[in-house]
Amino acid sequence: MHFIGRKYWELIEKFGFNENLKNEKICIFINYYQFFREILLSLEKEGTFVLLHDKRSPVFHYKMNGKTKGLIPLLLDFVTEKYRDRIILITVQEVINSIAKFEKAQ
Repeated sequence: MHFIGRKYWELIEKFGFNENLKNEKICIFINYYQFFREILLSLEKEGTFVLLHDKRSPVFHYKMNGKTKGLIPLLLDFVTEKYRDRIILITVQEVINSIAKFEKAQ
């Protein structure tokens, strides 16, 4: 991707993610390429990153022994605190409920 102008490592440094990644032993782009690609481009374009997920899936978000676990908290730990407010988490269920409320109001 670097050859076509997508310089993600430069964006990692620009947005300070490299501090949160310094102890990682495996390249974050191997397993989490899509997340980092989209969050970095969103920040670069001064946008907001919206992550749509199914709240029933423990892969994304769950609580165990009072701690929040899953892919979402794991990935958010890599994001610099300064930019976490530019990430919005929305569940499919919230979208469906909003559509249902809108249809009732019509």
